[in-house]
Amino acid sequence: MLKKLFKDKIDPQEIEENYLELKETILDFP
Repeated sequence: MLKKLFKDKIDPQEIEENYLELKETILDFP
């Protein structure tokens, strides 16, 4: 149920962009 609520509330495209941003941030760490 929570997952469905999450899906309805958040745009997948937005999630993907946030994920890529997070990934880049993590890769910046030594």
